[in-house]
Amino acid sequence: MNAFDRAGGNFAALPTNVADVMGAEGQTTTNVAASDPHFWQDATTGNWARTANELAHWTGNQADPQHYRHMLEANAIRQAINSGQLPPGR
Repeated sequence: MNAFDRAGGNFAALPTNVADVMGAEGQTTTNVAASDPHFWQDATTGNWARTANELAHWTGNQADPQHYRHMLEANAIRQAINSGQLPPGR
């Protein structure tokens, strides 16, 4: 994911499930950096615990059709942190 790398991340080094999350966000959100700059900054700087938190609270509205997907994505990042595949960040 070129945008992720240009922003300071290392997409190729991500665990597969986390790369899938970042790819899905890139496909479903026209400009992730603009729509949720906190999520984007946290992800590209390796602050994975905050990235998961941003996803889990992206809309704060359980009726939003993206809410369930964001919760699954947040859980995938948390699982990668808990298994040692990702550091939690700062």
